[in-house]
Amino acid sequence: MEAANDAACWTNDNIGIKKEIDLGEHPGNLTLRKAVNDGMAINDAIQYVNKIERQRITDYVNYKQELLNTYPDDEHLRGYLRCLEIFTDGCHYLYLNAHRYGGLKNHTFVKVYQNELD
Repeated sequence: MEAANDAACWTNDNIGIKKEIDLGEHPGNLTLRKAVNDGMAINDAIQYVNKIERQRITDYVNYKQELLNTYPDDEHLRGYLRCLEIFTDGCHYLYLNAHRYGGLKNHTFVKVYQNELD
């Protein structure tokens, strides 16, 4: 679903910002686009992207609940949603822990997927 994808991509934009600025690789980075296009300071752009990322996670949770209410017995849908959430959490984990990024250390990991072992 688009909301989960947005959350994963926007986390990458914030966490990868230092690397992208240093290497000049930022044509699609939302954080830098907000800073440049809207004249925001980088930290303000980071906070803006954090805010909309959290909203997209909330959107996802709401969409998920609507789907599960509409199709309560659909095990394929449940499996798909579980895989999507694990993928999104894996992206967040990678971005926060990969040496390649080395940018934001204070970014909050917002876990989408909750399993019975948590």
